[in-house]
Amino acid sequence: MDCFAAAVDSAKVALEKGCIGTPVAVQIMVNTAEGGEDLDPLLGRGLEASAFWLGDEPQRLAALGGAENGQISVLAKFPKGQTALVCAGAEKILATPARNMAGSAWRQVSQ
Repeated sequence: MDCFAAAVDSAKVALEKGCIGTPVAVQIMVNTAEGGEDLDPLLGRGLEASAFWLGDEPQRLAALGGAENGQISVLAKFPKGQTALVCAGAEKILATPARNMAGSAWRQVSQ
């Protein structure tokens, strides 16, 4: 069973039925990747779900981390001021804590 898809579908149904109000922020954390190469598809799914829930495409993205560290976090800003924080990580830690701390500055990837 794909737990992520089940959660996305549940939120979609709740939004469509008006069971929850208008979302202004989304936070998704998925730590199910087997390795660094699996992070991009998880981030893509998270950003796609966020865009659906917030009703628009992000206009700006900033990313932190990397596949070599086993974690990537993306902060997305949307046109109406909404935000989404999507974090994808590996099930097992791929780097030492010292290496994870090195170079931990956000980098802007779009404007």
